[in-house]
Amino acid sequence: MLLRFFLSICLCNSLFALSLDEYFLDNYEEALVQAKKEKKKIYMLLDTQNSQECSTFIEKLEDDEDTLWRMQKEYILLHLDVKKDSFPKRFVRIRLPRHYIFTPKEAIVYSFTEYENMEFFNAYLDEAEYRYKKMYKRIH
Repeated sequence: MLLRFFLSICLCNSLFALSLDEYFLDNYEEALVQAKKEKKKIYMLLDTQNSQECSTFIEKLEDDEDTLWRMQKEYILLHLDVKKDSFPKRFVRIRLPRHYIFTPKEAIVYSFTEYENMEFFNAYLDEAEYRYKKMYKRIH
C-alpha cells in the first residue's frame, strides 16, 4: 500500500516536470478528432514566439500544477502559433495570448485575452464552464 502511494507521488511529480509541449497538441484537426473521441471541449491557446506576454503566461501555467491538472481533466489542450500553424480564420489572431474554449463541433463557448494571474485565469475557466452548461441546456 505504501509502495503504491509512493509510486503515485513519483508519477505525478514526473508528469509536472514536463514542459507545456508535453500537455498540448499542436494540430487543430488532430485536436478536433481527439475531442470528439474523448467527448471533451477544446482549450486553444493562440500565441506567438515573439510576444513577452505569451511567454509570461506560459511560464505561469507551467508552474501551476493544479491548473494544468484541471485543464487536462476537462479539455483537449491545443497550443498554436498564429504565425506558423493553420486553423480557421474565424479565430481572432490579435491581442495575444488569446484563449478559446470550444466544442468538438467548433461552437465557441468562451474566449478571453486577459488573465492577470492564475486565479483570474481559473475564474475564466469557471465562466467558460458556466456558459457551456447554459449553452448545453438550450440545445437539449
